[in-house]
Amino acid sequence: MPSIEWKLRPALVVTCLGVIFFGWLIVTYLRGTLMIGYVDSAIARVRAVVSAEDEFAKSHPEAGYTCTLSQLPQEGQIARLAHDEGQ
Repeated sequence: MPSIEWKLRPALVVTCLGVIFFGWLIVTYLRGTLMIGYVDSAIARVRAVVSAEDEFAKSHPEAGYTCTLSQLPQEGQIARLAHDEGQ
């Protein structure tokens, strides 16, 4: 007569495969969510730069738009972007 260990082995294998499969699904979902976060972050940064460019163009009508981030008003996110650009 087969021992109980041999009877439980197929159930253990199926359970392990199920856990691996659901783990893969979770990682895939989280990776997609992370990518959406990157896109949202990029959109926010571009909006901040455009807003700062508009502010610069209004205060310097003779110059128009800037060529570098360091010429923009150094507030919040623009200051961080200008600092990252300088490195």
